[in-house]
Amino acid sequence: MDKKNGVRLVTVLLSLLTISFSVIPVFAGNGKNQLPDKTVKRVIEHSLEKDGILYNHNIQVTVKDSVITLLGVVKTLSEKEKAEQDAYKAEENYAVVNNIMVQPSGLSGKAIAQNVVDQIYKNMFYSIFDWVTIQVDSGVVTLRGWVYEPWHKTEFEDEAERAIGVLNVVNEIKVLPNSPLDDQIRFRAARLIYNDPSFIQYAYQINPPIHIVVDRGKVILEGFVDSQFDKNWAGNLVKFNTDAFSVDNQLKVPKLNTENIPEG
Repeated sequence: MDKKNGVRLVTVLLSLLTISFSVIPVFAGNGKNQLPDKTVKRVIEHSLEKDGILYNHNIQVTVKDSVITLLGVVKTLSEKEKAEQDAYKAEENYAVVNNIMVQPSGLSGKAIAQNVVDQIYKNMFYSIFDWVTIQVDSGVVTLRGWVYEPWHKTEFEDEAERAIGVLNVVNEIKVLPNSPLDDQIRFRAARLIYNDPSFIQYAYQINPPIHIVVDRGKVILEGFVDSQFDKNWAGNLVKFNTDAFSVDNQLKVPKLNTENIPEG
């Protein structure tokens, strides 16, 4: 064999070796190029710790026969769902069984409702054009009302799931229709109310208490005001100065020392 042919033979052999090694899977797994079960378990536990969900061995992770099982206790419904997401991300080809329980808080329904209110109110997207009510029954929270943007419905459900004491969320919030006429009415109503000298004290609050719901030309005023006069004046401003077909004034004048919790 001459030197030239020898070089060609070596080149061919190297090419064959490269091809052979390139098709060898890094992890044989179950013959499906999956990670070993122990590795999947470690990846999930690391994600849970990073997200602050795994502490004091509160969650047990088992991986067997392409099934990930989560068992344990967490503080909120949001943590339970986040744990399931972490499991799916670790190995998307595996099934996930989420047997995690949300720890009972022992809180009253009113206290749980207030927790949900606090979560939703601190969301920067909750505006005067949204109105969400809360009803609590044995830890099950039902959300009702209206939202101006479609994605707000899921956004506020996520906030409710972060509240302590919530075991489940039923989302019955309605999405208001996309309408140029409705937009014209809602923005006009907002300017009339919050630019009026009688409502200056409301306009500068972090969460202005008068909410303006517009549905196909019909206006619903929701929220809380300090007096019957304020309620009547807000309704008249909208009724006589906009193109609204009707005005349903549901503003409430709360008694002293009561919580302003919107009930469904």
